[in-house]
Amino acid sequence: MSLVFKTSDFGVVASLASWAEPWRGAVSHSVVLSTGVLFVHLAALVCAGGFSLVADYEILRRPAGRSSSALSTQGPRTIAARALVILLASGAALFLSDVAAFADMATFWLKMGLVALLLVNARASISAPAGGRCRLHAWLSVALWAGTLALGTMLMSG
Repeated sequence: MSLVFKTSDFGVVASLASWAEPWRGAVSHSVVLSTGVLFVHLAALVCAGGFSLVADYEILRRPAGRSSSALSTQGPRTIAARALVILLASGAALFLSDVAAFADMATFWLKMGLVALLLVNARASISAPAGGRCRLHAWLSVALWAGTLALGTMLMSG
């Protein structure tokens, strides 16, 4: 007898799946709705990731040790933060469209771990002084965005 545990067997996940059942039904029966939610998620990903990477590039292109003005990255970071809110909301809508399936995927949980690290890094970079630590946060941001995109792609391909 093998011991196989599925997260969907636990009460919280089963309760959440039950609660989200009307949404799952609506998404699974409407191509327009499912396509719309996925489009919003991908569009927000392009905006949040793209503008974040632009800000990271601005930090990384400066010579190390040279003080940089936060003003040059403030605009892209503001747009990235707003798009990130939409990205998180649409991601929640995608998760709720099939709670049981996502809850059992290790790839999903790895992606959520990277998303959490991305948020922590973004928050920490706000208070980082210019210089090496700011550059470290920029490099971490680039790596975390790439990893999150890779795991998201893996989720889409099954």
